[in-house]
Amino acid sequence: MNNGPVVELYIGHLIYSGWTDVRITRGIEDMSGSFSLQLTSKITVSDGNIQVGAECYVEINNNRVITGYIDDVVINISDTEHTITVTGRDKVADLIDCAAIHASGRWCNASLQKIATDLCGAFGINVVWNVDDGEAGEVFRWLQIEPGETVFEILARAARQRGVILTSDVYGNLVFTGAGKKNISILTLGDNIKNLCITRSWRDRFSLYRVIGDCAGGAIWGETQTATQSTAVYANAVDELVTRYRPTIIVSDDNLNKKSATVRANWERRRAAAHGQQFSVTVQGWLYDDVNLWLPNHMVFLTAETYGLFAEELLIIEVEFGVSNDDGMTTKLLLMPRDGFLAPAEPEKRSAIWR
Repeated sequence: MNNGPVVELYIGHLIYSGWTDVRITRGIEDMSGSFSLQLTSKITVSDGNIQVGAECYVEINNNRVITGYIDDVVINISDTEHTITVTGRDKVADLIDCAAIHASGRWCNASLQKIATDLCGAFGINVVWNVDDGEAGEVFRWLQIEPGETVFEILARAARQRGVILTSDVYGNLVFTGAGKKNISILTLGDNIKNLCITRSWRDRFSLYRVIGDCAGGAIWGETQTATQSTAVYANAVDELVTRYRPTIIVSDDNLNKKSATVRANWERRRAAAHGQQFSVTVQGWLYDDVNLWLPNHMVFLTAETYGLFAEELLIIEVEFGVSNDDGMTTKLLLMPRDGFLAPAEPEKRSAIWR
């Protein structure tokens, strides 16, 4: 790793560097970033008193990329070499692993930000609300923790109903955000792309998206409404590019009206279409401009003329920094159309690439 980015693991006042194999991943869909740092030597390798569960952070060239905890420490000894591997995740990994427990287990007339703040307080995790769309901040008339549900599961369920992205930042905060707009690079096959993998799929796409739920009129939803106070609501969204009959039904836990059901159906359609066209790009190095690290939720232009891609603007969904003996330092970028990550209130846009 000489003459390249320096990876350092900080635990308390101690700094661990010199790692021979590195994998660091951040994405806007996995919520928690993760790291795997490995040191292999011909001589005895000490664990350096690295303790599982220890609070830590990881920096690349003094840029913070992970703030969280050590999950695993593995020492592997053979007759020719010694290896120590340290893995960990963001602080918000506890929200993925742990059960949601809060007071009565339900909220009435509470916003998503309020619900997240209530749940994250016990874990010492701050909530950052970076969403401009006003409708995403509307209150849930009623939201219930399901038995055994994790914090991530209930917040992801609620975030889907508001059409916002649930992720974390490099400091271990829980972040609600929308799709990024800043374009940071131009990627061209035959120039600065080492490898390009294009995936086109209908596996999780449908011709019809129907959102169904109930509208409670005048009563507290989930408590005392009568048959006349509760009515069924549904809305459809059609993906005209899926040419055979493939319907799906999404059951909403929120109190619906026709407008919110339509917004949710269209968001589900856009999201599925985006996931049905994925581009995995590998580039050399970890920096996009010799100074700044590649990070998710930025835009890039992708050109691969042989495959019908002409400066298509795509969103970085996931970034994986890696080091290998064969390729040295590389960054793997997962790209998708930004349409699939727009907040519901934003206008629909028709992508020019294959859909």
